[in-house]
Amino acid sequence: MKRTLKFLFALLGLILLVSNGCSATAATALQATMIPSSSPVAADACGAENIRTNIQPISDILFAFDDTNYLSNFTQQALLYAPLMEMQAQRRQLDKLTVTPCLEELKQTTHDYMNAVIDYLAYFMGNLKKEVWEPRQKASQSFRQEIDAQYIKLMGASLQSSQMNLPTPTSEKNKTTALATQTASISIAVKNSGASSVNIRKDPNSDGAIIGAFRQGDVLPGFGKSADGQWILVNLNNQFGWVNTSLVELNMPIDAIPFAAIPASSTPTK
Repeated sequence: MKRTLKFLFALLGLILLVSNGCSATAATALQATMIPSSSPVAADACGAENIRTNIQPISDILFAFDDTNYLSNFTQQALLYAPLMEMQAQRRQLDKLTVTPCLEELKQTTHDYMNAVIDYLAYFMGNLKKEVWEPRQKASQSFRQEIDAQYIKLMGASLQSSQMNLPTPTSEKNKTTALATQTASISIAVKNSGASSVNIRKDPNSDGAIIGAFRQGDVLPGFGKSADGQWILVNLNNQFGWVNTSLVELNMPIDAIPFAAIPASSTPTK
């Protein structure tokens, strides 16, 4: 009898133990299904808050390439191999970049621009006819303008948010700076290869106030021509002014240079 009772008590305890274990397991499973797991939301790589950081590596390489291209305009034809080698190294640096999908198009257009510049400079250095290298030069300018358009598209939201609190330009210098920036879609180089300094004037005419001196042998960036094509807008020490095209040397025909986006002076041009 005692053995029977001990057996029954042992069996009852085992049943209770198993029952409690199952209940705990079931409760845990139920709790797991009731509490959703939270996973972090991936940041938008091309959102306004991230686009500047993600686009910077492309910008750094592009601007370095533009600098090399600018200097090549004043390199002797036989010595162009030096900037060409540097440009090819910059292109390889771009190719090694891993970018977010929304920047793939910009990277490809930048690559195409670099290829076109390298091609036309190589053909030019090889003394090939103008009709061979000139189409490639024009293609490079088109690619560069496309790059600018893509930057505007990508940076639109970021630029809008960062410029909301900027004051509206009121001074003539700020107005000139803002307008002249709109014309810098191609690399215009202006060189004073004469025997003396050239006057930089406030307005594109011979009566314009002299605001600076363009020293002999110096090279300045250009930002477009006047309405009559007789003056070119330059920048010296962060100040914009005009020089007469007959007194300077340009890296491209005057007809290929766009008009500067600045209203002409009311003073008659002489």
